[in-house]
Amino acid sequence: MINWKGSGPSLHSGPERFSWEDMSEDLPVDVMPCSNEEYFPPRPSKEQIGIMRLADAEVERWRRKFNMSRRQFVRTAAATVIGFWAIDMIVSRRETRPRTGCAEVSNGIRSTSSQGSLPWDMY
Repeated sequence: MINWKGSGPSLHSGPERFSWEDMSEDLPVDVMPCSNEEYFPPRPSKEQIGIMRLADAEVERWRRKFNMSRRQFVRTAAATVIGFWAIDMIVSRRETRPRTGCAEVSNGIRSTSSQGSLPWDMY
């Protein structure tokens, strides 16, 4: 019979247990400017900030729904999909936004407001 308690290395001691870095909680899809340290990156645009805020809010909402920690959730395919979805939502908003003075029809009411009523307009 094998003595499992006394054989093998200890699970609680040794440098191997803490030899890796802590796992990151960053989103898998990042659109913020970056640099290879040869130059200073440009400041993020309002659009980039909006994409990251929208993705972060959705990741928080879905991770709570699945009862997962943020660290666990950002490693799933769902977190990646949320990142691409956020890019699509913000970029498509830019492409479909009516120009100033253009008529917009909503529920049969015609207005000339350039302000949209979409939930992601706060970004």
